[in-house]
Amino acid sequence: MPCSYTSSYPASKASPVLGNNDVDSTPSNSITSFNNSAASSPVIIDDLATSSLDPSRSTVSTHTFDLFDLELWNHWTTILRCSLTEDENGDIAWSQNVSQLAFAHTYIAQLILALSALHLSRMNEARRIECIARSNFLQSNAISGMMSVMESGNVNSNSNGLYVAACFLVFCSFGKGPQPGQYLVYSDEGEPEWLGLLQGVKSILSEHHRAIFPEHAPTQEPKAPEGDSEDDRVDPEQVFAGYGEQFAAMRKSIETLEAEDSSFSKYLRTLDDLKDCYSAIFQKLPSQQNDAVPGPCQHTKRGANMQVASIRVRNHPGIGVISHHAFAWIFRCNQDYLSSVQTRRPMALVLLAHHCVLLALLKDIWYMDGWVPHIVEAIKRDLHPSYQHWLNWPLRYLDHVYMPPAE
Repeated sequence: MPCSYTSSYPASKASPVLGNNDVDSTPSNSITSFNNSAASSPVIIDDLATSSLDPSRSTVSTHTFDLFDLELWNHWTTILRCSLTEDENGDIAWSQNVSQLAFAHTYIAQLILALSALHLSRMNEARRIECIARSNFLQSNAISGMMSVMESGNVNSNSNGLYVAACFLVFCSFGKGPQPGQYLVYSDEGEPEWLGLLQGVKSILSEHHRAIFPEHAPTQEPKAPEGDSEDDRVDPEQVFAGYGEQFAAMRKSIETLEAEDSSFSKYLRTLDDLKDCYSAIFQKLPSQQNDAVPGPCQHTKRGANMQVASIRVRNHPGIGVISHHAFAWIFRCNQDYLSSVQTRRPMALVLLAHHCVLLALLKDIWYMDGWVPHIVEAIKRDLHPSYQHWLNWPLRYLDHVYMPPAE
């Protein structure tokens, strides 16, 4: 299974160094086994991953769990999971399904804590270094656990856990914030870290699609999502003036280039996928959601102002954003296109710039903070001067959403 899980967090024996985002660590059987002067003293408590959920586990508790971990778990349950929730179905998935998997798979529990540490680092600047160090350590141990499962040949029986863990690694990669030389789908050197993690998600999903989540259904009947029909879709032209004209012009240009070089057909496929994402990302909101922050996690301004469900389109209060469509395009990108963008082919960069318009809809969500300007600046730097005019339209729409104040 071609999952790039080992490149970013080497498991060499080294003490965590405060201030270094690439903290090496020695994976162990504990949740953290983290010796940091800023952390609380370890306290032995019941095994997080209970043996009743995983027959292969020992009945003797061997995991250390300190007060910092308890704080991170509380942060997950009370604040962080809400920032990932779009509707009630999503809240059920994060609060029930994922927690069940965490109790069954230590590496998922570690990744929940790792993501919580990254989120806490954004909210408490004084503890930023401590939180990032803990997150890196937890991710290293989690990756070691995932690799052990894959090497054991038990992937089929653990596919749902590996899939969720892979998704958490993607969130952690985003949550670290933009890294020098890394631009989501291309990088200055080697394979982009985020893209390698996404390929791991795609690999697990494609090979074990039928096995994902069958035994972890919600404990209550999920409601059908409101606005889940073609009639509730919103024409992107309503939000992005000139959208139709811009995409038609790109198609015409690519078709002209394809007449001389058949390899340009890969850009037509990529353009069609991008257009599909534009067409699917907006939906009409029920009237009661137009002005208030929606969702089951509405509790405090501290957490609610980071909710995916809180996104509103500027000057269009009745339009909401379906966030996962912002990432669907990258998920669909074929290898030919990805190779082209890695080598800075001009039309590949132009298409990526137009995708940044969709990513910018999520710019106020904590894990997307800083990513769009980071990618756009790289595109402006790397794009050939004769193609720079294609950036005029997307640059116009990089600040088109807002977060209404929490009540």
